[in-house]
Amino acid sequence: MSRTGWAAAGGAAGTLVAGLLIVMGVQTHQSSETAARAAREVADIRATASAAAAADQAATEKAAADKAAADKVVADKKAADKAAADKAAADKKAADKAVADKKAAKRSELLARSTVDAYFRAINATNYRTAYDLGGHNFNSSYASFRAGFENTASDEWDITGVSGNRVYLTLTAYNLDCTTQVWRGYYVVTAGELSSAHLTGGRFQPSRYCD
Repeated sequence: MSRTGWAAAGGAAGTLVAGLLIVMGVQTHQSSETAARAAREVADIRATASAAAAADQAATEKAAADKAAADKVVADKKAADKAAADKAAADKKAADKAVADKKAAKRSELLARSTVDAYFRAINATNYRTAYDLGGHNFNSSYASFRAGFENTASDEWDITGVSGNRVYLTLTAYNLDCTTQVWRGYYVVTAGELSSAHLTGGRFQPSRYCD
């Protein structure tokens, strides 16, 4: 082959190589773009998945917080209802106790008054044994000495002026057989259905207006 032929052949080969390089360059560029696009798609998918996971997590946390708040509202209402019920029960118990205490105090006062009445009625009826059993034994060491204390007594007159608990306040007037009168003022203490102590002042002998 002549030098001219070799030159032409070399030129053609060079052109071919250049063409191949161009093609390869284009393909390489296209491959790079494809890879970049695929990477971007993967990144977008990952970002979307991450955002979805974050949204799910936020929704889960919000649901848990809402449930905790709702549970607290229910628990607070139950606690408030229980506190109100407990207070109502305590108030009722206190009111019932106040009523019971008032009734007991009233019964105690009635018992105290009736015991004093029974004591002096027994004395006026000369039923000294009954009077002794109703508390006279607390004022004398023996029944005989208690009985002897009324040898000069014609009758007793008592005016109950008030009752407070087991204390019976009264004015006591003794009309004696020797035409004298004695007046005492004060109170008796009644314990367990009998006169347990006497707190009286007076007793000075005075001429009786009922004697001639």
